[in-house]
Amino acid sequence: MPAAKPKGPAAAKVPTLEWIAAALGLALAIAVFAVILTEALAGDRSAPQLTVEATKVTPFAGGYTVEVEVKNAGGRTASAVAIEGELKGPGEPETAEATIDYVPARSKTEAGLVFRNDPRAGALTLHAKGYVEP
Repeated sequence: MPAAKPKGPAAAKVPTLEWIAAALGLALAIAVFAVILTEALAGDRSAPQLTVEATKVTPFAGGYTVEVEVKNAGGRTASAVAIEGELKGPGEPETAEATIDYVPARSKTEAGLVFRNDPRAGALTLHAKGYVEP
């Protein structure tokens, strides 16, 4: 006949390591909820602060692509971000524009502007023209 399972307090004993793991899991869950709640209630809600800078120029058959990085240092997301590049220098002045769907708070996004003339040979000015609150 098989041995009977113990009944009573000996059967309900939970290993110490299991209690430690449960306590760590609870502490981690509470910490995550605290961070989310703090960010939701008192997080940075400042307006988007957009800056645009060129990162790379790539020639192609029809002109030049200027890869730009748009950074948002603000606390809110900006959507429909319009960026503009103005090229003054040898040849006729040029303007290129692009619209970025959204730039989340405290992040960066990349885009490209296309010019006929080489932007490295002239004075290139980049700036954000506007955005929409999502």
